[in-house]
Amino acid sequence: MSDMSMIQELLMLDEIESAEKQYKSIYGHIPFSLSTWDPSDYYRNTYLFNKVKLPQYTNPIDYIYSYELDPQLLRSCCRRLTGLEDMPITITNSGTASITLMIAVLSALKYKRILVISPTYFSVLYSSRQMGFELKEFHMLRRQNGYRLPQEEILRVINEIDVLWITNPVYNTGVYLDEDDQKFLSRYVLPDKYLIADECFCQQGRELSRKFGGQSHFIGIYDPMKQFLINGLKFSAIIYPAELQNVIEQWSDVVCGSLTSSTVQAMTYFISQESDLLRPSIQQANRTIQEQVKTIVSKIGEADLDRCADGHMMMCCIPKLKADYLNEIADFCAFQANTGTSIIPGTRFHFPDLCGFSFRINLARFDPIRFPRALERVLSHLAERS
Repeated sequence: MSDMSMIQELLMLDEIESAEKQYKSIYGHIPFSLSTWDPSDYYRNTYLFNKVKLPQYTNPIDYIYSYELDPQLLRSCCRRLTGLEDMPITITNSGTASITLMIAVLSALKYKRILVISPTYFSVLYSSRQMGFELKEFHMLRRQNGYRLPQEEILRVINEIDVLWITNPVYNTGVYLDEDDQKFLSRYVLPDKYLIADECFCQQGRELSRKFGGQSHFIGIYDPMKQFLINGLKFSAIIYPAELQNVIEQWSDVVCGSLTSSTVQAMTYFISQESDLLRPSIQQANRTIQEQVKTIVSKIGEADLDRCADGHMMMCCIPKLKADYLNEIADFCAFQANTGTSIIPGTRFHFPDLCGFSFRINLARFDPIRFPRALERVLSHLAERS
């Protein structure tokens, strides 16, 4: 099979997992991961188990399609994502399905030029190429107080694109677009170009749909169960202008097929009082853990954390190390042997090279003993080599 047919980001994950298996063969256990998606046993036992009471779904037999769902359920989900009830909304089984659907819809509408602002979820890049889009990729600019859109670069090519694809918060950082960038999008993009915002990691209340929803070129993609750290039970919602409703609903049948019963369960949980109680509890836990991370990082002068991160994902940067540090499997194995820890580097998420070496910290990996020790070992190792 040729390299062109392979997904580089998945090959990187395969190499990380191979290194972890090699570590286990030597030491008898896998290295502690600071970056993997699923919460630690401590986190799930402390904050999640017995906190998520799922509603029963009484009809697991019949086909379910988004446009056949209870209108009140759709309105309630829409209100929680936008503050409004009367916006068109289409439900899919996952955020990845929603991304693929929107690329197909854009192609059906004869749009072919898309600009993606990275860091981003890799699915949009491969789906765009597969559908024959003319793809451009720019990167967010990392600043001391957050990230900024590359406004000058965008303006330089604005007449050469049909669609601008952004991620809010910036992918895996928990940092949201600031007011200046939102004004820029409103003034220079939304009047004439489609703006698609992947807000799958967005905390409820911070969605761009609350500001741009209803405008003729804004499309928002959501995966609301991510904020609860629930990865096995989910749904995704797409918010879009009314004139796209027919084409999106038709293409959802082609690309996504029917919904699962668990998708409806997730929607019902999302609008429930139980979720209203769990959400602030998880947010507070993440803030408390984040403060511990800041304290540890502050002791290592070579490491740099983003300010104002909100959620369970954040990035740590070592500016003096090259971005591709640890890209070689031999180097990664040596790193794991030295630290007893596994991480996912920012190159996996198309993080800007100018940030230097970076890696993801999933705050939900926390436990009182292994998590801080692993982070300290990783930072000490990277500081010695920077």
